[in-house]
Amino acid sequence: MKLVNAFATPIAVKHYPKASEINDALHRIILSMSREAPSDDAGRAHVGGWYSRGGFLARKEPEVTQLQGFFSRSLRKYLAGVVSEEFAQAAKINLHTWVALTQAREYQPPHVHAKSHISGVYYVNVPDCPQPQGDLEFITPVGEQELDFFASISATSYKVRPRPGDLVLFPSYLRHYTHPFFEGADRSLVVFTATCY
Repeated sequence: MKLVNAFATPIAVKHYPKASEINDALHRIILSMSREAPSDDAGRAHVGGWYSRGGFLARKEPEVTQLQGFFSRSLRKYLAGVVSEEFAQAAKINLHTWVALTQAREYQPPHVHAKSHISGVYYVNVPDCPQPQGDLEFITPVGEQELDFFASISATSYKVRPRPGDLVLFPSYLRHYTHPFFEGADRSLVVFTATCY
């Protein structure tokens, strides 16, 4: 018998081993950006929070440069696992990046990232709070999965409990949202969408 995992949804979580060396500086950069410019709310799905315009990885700070390298390596590894090693090595990857800063009771409702292949969220600063507060939750793209099919292996959603330094990669078509947190420090993120050809 040949068993095929058709319609699988590849979600990856990769921790940046040097996160403790760059995250404090990245958080300060994001806080500074939020004081210098209004939130870019055009076309965004959110309840509260501050969002930058695109182009974050074009900044010149060494911590941003390090993060860009981590994103590139992680994306190519993800592509190798999802498509093929050959495609991962040859692919031209275009990133659109921005940052997000949220406080207590601010969150992103269910949404997708249109006009891209892969989405990524890098967690710079994450408040310490009980689950599911602060979790990133994905909703199954297979509507019929809501029917009874071995509940122990077919969930209708999947939660990621983020830690500072985690990069979550997923298909841009995958509907997702964040759970609000109710107290604690700011949550700061670097977010991107990628097209790969």
